[in-house]
Amino acid sequence: MKDKKILHGLNEFQPLLDVHENGDETVIQGTYQVNETIIDVWYFDNFDVKIIITSKYPLEIPQVFVDGSRLDICEHKYSNGMLCLETVHILKSFLKKKPSISEFLVKFLTPFFVNFIHYEKHGVYLFGERKHGDAGIIQMYQERFSTKDIYLVLCLLEIITRKKYRGHLLCPCKSGNRIRYCHGKNGMLINMINSPDQELYKADYNNLMENYRNSLKKQGS
Repeated sequence: MKDKKILHGLNEFQPLLDVHENGDETVIQGTYQVNETIIDVWYFDNFDVKIIITSKYPLEIPQVFVDGSRLDICEHKYSNGMLCLETVHILKSFLKKKPSISEFLVKFLTPFFVNFIHYEKHGVYLFGERKHGDAGIIQMYQERFSTKDIYLVLCLLEIITRKKYRGHLLCPCKSGNRIRYCHGKNGMLINMINSPDQELYKADYNNLMENYRNSLKKQGS
């Protein structure tokens, strides 16, 4: 790994993890300790993990795997066994800040394990859950825009990615209100237009729009 700074603080944060180089990859492997108190509930456990970081980090998302069959009951994994920590959009947005690996793990892996520990005991996820792939991305925007309407999500994303915001125009949700007082209130759409995540929004819009058109074609066939 060219930039050793990204490993800063890892030994102190997770002393039972070992680091070794494997070609262009950095592999972090060993026991990941969870020791968190949330709303007066203590979550303590250990997980055997393997974390693969390519030389393109932070442009590429670290891959996290867990040894053993314990997480077989967890559906938040890809077909190759890699954990689905969050939507790709949110992961890439965070990685733009060029965090250390410890910061990345604190932000995503520790909450993932806390969520799972809670699920093991109670059958529900403490922090809720999102679906995989495009469905999870749609869900993320549905939560952000406070709507279940996928077409409205696409309309709002089009405004953001094409920078077509005009606050005096009627909101595409057909409420009859001007957009600045409806789904654009509190400057949300303007902030997203001016966000460093603009390229991520554009990629999401293009991908979701293509899938939406394909679904309409299938319905019409």
